[in-house]
Amino acid sequence: MANSEKNRFGHLRAKMGNKPSVYAPPVHFYHCSKCGNLLQAMSFTTKAPVCCDVQMEEIIPHSPDEFDDLTLDYQIIGSFNENAVKFTWSGKDMKEKPVWIWLGTYSGGILRFIRQPYPPVVFGLSGDDAYAYCDKDPCEECRFRCKKGFVAYFFFEGRGLISLPLERSSMKKPKDSDYVSKITGKVTNVDVDLNYVPHRERRRY
Repeated sequence: MANSEKNRFGHLRAKMGNKPSVYAPPVHFYHCSKCGNLLQAMSFTTKAPVCCDVQMEEIIPHSPDEFDDLTLDYQIIGSFNENAVKFTWSGKDMKEKPVWIWLGTYSGGILRFIRQPYPPVVFGLSGDDAYAYCDKDPCEECRFRCKKGFVAYFFFEGRGLISLPLERSSMKKPKDSDYVSKITGKVTNVDVDLNYVPHRERRRY
């Protein structure tokens, strides 16, 4: 990446120097047994909402491992200024696609109804959600795991809800030489960079 790009601060670029943690309430999904309505609700409580004068049933998501004929995948792209998550799906039925995808992030969530017949689908990020440890594009999925805490929920007709945590790691250790200051946008001496996250702090993630 050219130095001019590293130094550019896009409108969507994360401004904080340290990795955020999830501060939004968790999302819950509910189904009405009478009318079939689906509801996404973000709350720190699990009290079920009411629809058609009855309490809605909470939907417990499946794991992708439960489906041998379906593969869900993601890739973190865009580096600092255009940080995004790209989702793909594939299976025996090439025409099968999710009805919608909900991406839970540090600050909240993004819901996208899927109109296009084929992947990929890209979710653009901003603010804290766009935090990136380094400028690699695409992300090399090192042990720092910039998006740990993100969870994608895919809803398929006939399969239901499937959750995909964005916690994959190649177990590759981040190099100090890869660190780029979120303030200056330049590769810095990590010993004096005020935004540098020490190795002892990295172990928390």
